[in-house]
Amino acid sequence: MKTKFIFVPLLALAGGAVTATAGTVTASVDDLILGFANSSGTGASTNLEIDLGSVSNFYNVSGTVQLSGLVAADLASTYGSNWNTLNTLTWGVAGSTGGSAQTLPNTLNIPKDTLWGTKAESALGVQSTPWTTGVNFNVQQLSANKIVNLYASVPTGLNGATATANSATAALINGSNLGSWNSEIGTSAAAFAFFNPSNLFTNGVTGTFGEVSDLYQVEPGTGTANPAVYLGSFGLSPQGELFYSGTALGAASSVPEPSTYAGLAGLVTLGFVALRRRHHRQV
Repeated sequence: MKTKFIFVPLLALAGGAVTATAGTVTASVDDLILGFANSSGTGASTNLEIDLGSVSNFYNVSGTVQLSGLVAADLASTYGSNWNTLNTLTWGVAGSTGGSAQTLPNTLNIPKDTLWGTKAESALGVQSTPWTTGVNFNVQQLSANKIVNLYASVPTGLNGATATANSATAALINGSNLGSWNSEIGTSAAAFAFFNPSNLFTNGVTGTFGEVSDLYQVEPGTGTANPAVYLGSFGLSPQGELFYSGTALGAASSVPEPSTYAGLAGLVTLGFVALRRRHHRQV
């Protein structure tokens, strides 16, 4: 059964990262990091990185909400006023527990080397094929370490970086720095040395009605690779607004796949109206 829901996202997602001191960004393990990179042209040496707050805020989200950390003015000042026409500009969302198990609020205990990563929808409203988990901790350890480097303190990573004039949780990071989005996502076939192919981890910005990427929790397996758990979907509008549409399951589910699918089928920016599609199926 397929149901369409139209939401007016008047509420920002609560619990986002806050500044440690005036003008600096706090980034820590278990946070989700939104990263932008331009492969050529204006801003090619700079990553716009936004700390979206603890991943625990992205479980069991009801409906569609607009996230306040990304501000269109930062995209324009970094990559040019025509940023949403650049086929060289990409974005994605990543997070990790690193090498220690974590207990997140209102969720199950999360094992070490768990990854959170996006996957681009090739067609709006059609859920992407889930990432496949590693068969053991070692398979995901290198990727976990790379993502943890994003949280490192300046002058390498995002933590303690000077916030932009427009957002308390966004900063401009030199793409050549160890710990920058460019440095850690890498240039090989697999983003963060795990998400393969890498061009599915990141998404573009040129979609007429926006672009949508699905968020997955990738826990290490126990000798068997399984589909990762779907948590929700991020939608980037042509006007530089970031939305999140959640599912009621997330990590609270004991099954490797969600029993419901919620994706942003499109973005209508007038009035911040987002069209949300949910596909229900039995596990």
